[in-house]
Amino acid sequence: MAKQLKTTELDFDKIKDNIKTFFKRQDSPFKDLDFDGSGLNQILDILAYNTHYNAVNAHMAVNESFLDSAQIRSNVVSHAKLIGYVPQSKLAATASLNLTIAAGGQTGALSIPEGTSFTGKVDGITYTFKTISDSQQQTPVDGKYTFNNIVVREGTTKVQKFVYNDLANQQFVINDKSIDKTTLIVKVKENESIDDADAKTYKLFEIGADINDTSEVYFIYENYQGNYQIEFGTGVLGKKPTVGSIISCEFVSTKGEDGNGINAFSFGTFGDDFPINDIEKIETASRSAGGADRNTIENIKFNAPLSFVSKNRAVTSNDYKALVNKEFGNIIQDLSVFGGQEMTPPQYGKVFISIKPKGDEEVLTQLQKNQIKNYLQDKKIIAIETEIVDPDITYIYFNIFTKYDKDRTSLSEKQVVSKIQSTIVDFNNSFQEFNNDFRYSTFLKEIDETDTSIINSLAQVLCYKKFNISRDNTQIRNINFRFKMFGNIDQEKSFITTSEWKFNSLRYQLEDTPIANDNNKRKLRLVRINDDNQRIIVDFDVGYLYPSLGLMEINPLPTDIDTTIEIFVIPSAYNISSVENNILSIDLNKTNISVTDKDVETQEVIINE
Repeated sequence: MAKQLKTTELDFDKIKDNIKTFFKRQDSPFKDLDFDGSGLNQILDILAYNTHYNAVNAHMAVNESFLDSAQIRSNVVSHAKLIGYVPQSKLAATASLNLTIAAGGQTGALSIPEGTSFTGKVDGITYTFKTISDSQQQTPVDGKYTFNNIVVREGTTKVQKFVYNDLANQQFVINDKSIDKTTLIVKVKENESIDDADAKTYKLFEIGADINDTSEVYFIYENYQGNYQIEFGTGVLGKKPTVGSIISCEFVSTKGEDGNGINAFSFGTFGDDFPINDIEKIETASRSAGGADRNTIENIKFNAPLSFVSKNRAVTSNDYKALVNKEFGNIIQDLSVFGGQEMTPPQYGKVFISIKPKGDEEVLTQLQKNQIKNYLQDKKIIAIETEIVDPDITYIYFNIFTKYDKDRTSLSEKQVVSKIQSTIVDFNNSFQEFNNDFRYSTFLKEIDETDTSIINSLAQVLCYKKFNISRDNTQIRNINFRFKMFGNIDQEKSFITTSEWKFNSLRYQLEDTPIANDNNKRKLRLVRINDDNQRIIVDFDVGYLYPSLGLMEINPLPTDIDTTIEIFVIPSAYNISSVENNILSIDLNKTNISVTDKDVETQEVIINE
């Protein structure tokens, strides 16, 4: 009889219907009863509720047994722990400052002590940053001390102490979920009478480390409450502290990503016994960045298996990805790792890492790059050089022509345009990553599906890159679009157009012109634009353009101040690939959208400078 029940249902109503069907079967003594009557209906509700409740609990219990399907953080963390992964904590924002201090008659060497504080504001909220170590000593020059690249970190230093008593279930829990665990320093002294300076500093255990019963290491995990908990060796793997030992945990409690983006700093307080109070100038060498919140459940699920495979060493590109994500994943939106042999031309013996940071910033600061390189230093193969490169962003924009049937919608043309703009934003968010290609047909399909009134669309695809012109540059620099440009190698019309920049109060642009009997490259030239908007060719060696490769070689350009120009081109094909450290990004501000109820026809290309 029980075989007539469907035991795979989870929905309450279906479970109730199945029970009712079972009782109404032909051989049932209850087949003629009114199951919708108030009394029996209540009994069926109770039976169905109990079955549904147990089924859901069983279903959730099974899901929580696996890393991929678990939804409760403590369960996800527990599964990750089994394969040696510890979720990343909050990360404190760091910045780099240049200081100029009046000597005030002093002539001796001076250093900035650890703990010197500075303040900065974001959205009206003040954040405190402190130096993380003593700076190198400097002597005064022209009555001033100059300190460059002083690293400061946001947060408050805290200390939590425990007494080791060798109980079986003793726990050393750090009761601060705002800890940056990368700053944690664990010290152990055998009894209270020992001076703090003589305490033993224990190191964090790392997978692959050679340890024995005398190794002074500690282990760290996230417990079920979301707090970090440290443990010590048992005398076999790692030294076991003696009973009565004083354990001191010093760490930085941070605001995480809230401390990012500070460009202006003020003096706070110096460390102990600092003899000078007169800071003449504080320059921000590197804005505050790198602050991040702790790993989310999704981060843990993604990073834990990769970390397990890498075994804390960097050999393959996936190893590099796993290690960087494990330590810095909180600040990373996307990551690309590729070998130098994949580049054109090849650069053997190098591994290139390109990172698109979270937030509005397009590139990492130099301080962040140095932190990543230092972290990988002891994990990579000795002969391999690691280089952190900025994402190379190619911006795509469009002239879009859309036909719609105004009888199918109550929307005006402007409202249809607004919906198309929203579609483009969503499309950009879905593919704005490394190694993500732009497909023209997919893009048009998204436009056509924006609204039922849209009949068909046509889009002209245009591209540009940003190029920084620096006063101090003395080297040839390349811009690589990585696609063939539209046009013929010997055409008179320039392949490129650029925005303007100024030098000696005069306006300049770049263009290109053919070279006689050369089927590979064209000459770049400098054009001055006078007050009448006449274009005057300037005798200046700018460099070369290779249209079939999408490559430009640009010599140092004249400028009064560091400035950024935009270089516009037309691709020969509307499908654009992304390789190496290249990211494709749609610029909606430069995109023109025309919506009409007339037939869409091919239009002349319009380039928005």
